[in-house]
This record gives sequence, structure tokens and C-alpha cells, in this order.
Amino acid sequence: MRRILVPFLLLTLLITPISYAENRLTLQGSSAKIKSSTTNKVPSGFYLEIKRSYVRAYPGWQKNTIALLRPKGFEAFNGDPKNNDIADNIRNIEYIEKTTKPTIIISSVYVGPYRSRQQAERSIPKLLAALKPLIDREKKNDELHNRSLFLVGVVRVI
Repeated sequence: MRRILVPFLLLTLLITPISYAENRLTLQGSSAKIKSSTTNKVPSGFYLEIKRSYVRAYPGWQKNTIALLRPKGFEAFNGDPKNNDIADNIRNIEYIEKTTKPTIIISSVYVGPYRSRQQAERSIPKLLAALKPLIDREKKNDELHNRSLFLVGVVRVI
């Protein structure tokens, strides 16, 4: 009985770590798949991109801008654009991933989507009117006397 029991215990001890490692690899692999399948990519369309120059950017400008635009009905969000190119006088972006926080101080704020470039361009005056309180507040402290507080353009997500 002892002759059978000792090899059986040794075999059990050898198999247990292998089985445990296989289960861990399977769990890690499946969780990686779950993470990669969740995405915050925005739908295709035209978006307004609001930028600040490095001189004009300050920590929190994106948050202030979004907080001012959303109550006025604009779908504003922080975004991280991927794979840019320029064609037909418009910047094409493969996709924009919504982020909870800006990735860098000069990260853009996006508004949209719009069905066409013209529809996006027609909304720029309304957007600037919505930003007027922030623009007025910043002009008071404008030591550079630079009127380009915000740069607004249209981009296309394809």
C-alpha cells in the first residue's frame, strides 16, 4: 500500500502546480479579452475640435470648457485621437477614444458628432457664444493681448 501511495502523492504534487498555472493563464487571457473589447470610441462623423495653444493651456481648461458647454446642449468630451491624416482640407482621424481626463495639458476637447462638415461649421458661432463667459473671464487676465483664446476646427472621424 505504501508503494502505491508514495508515487501517487508525488504525482499529485507534480500535477497540482501545472493545473494551477494553466488556470491562471486562462483567467488572465480571458480578462485581457474583456478589457480589450470594452471601448469608448466615438461614432463616425464630424466633430468640432477645441484647442488651446501651449501658452493658453492651463490645468483644468478642458474641464471648465466642458462644464460650460454641456448645459448649453453641446455633447463635449475629452478625447484621445488616433491615426491622423489630412485629406480634402480636413483632418481625418481613424477614431477618437473618450477619456475621463485629458492626456496632456494641450489635449483637445471635442464636440459632436455632426452629420456633415457644414452642420459642424454652422454650430461654431453658437459654440463661441456658449464659451463667452470663459473667454471674457480670461480676457481680463490677458497679459499677452492675444485674441486667440480658443482654436476651433472641424475634424472627421472615419
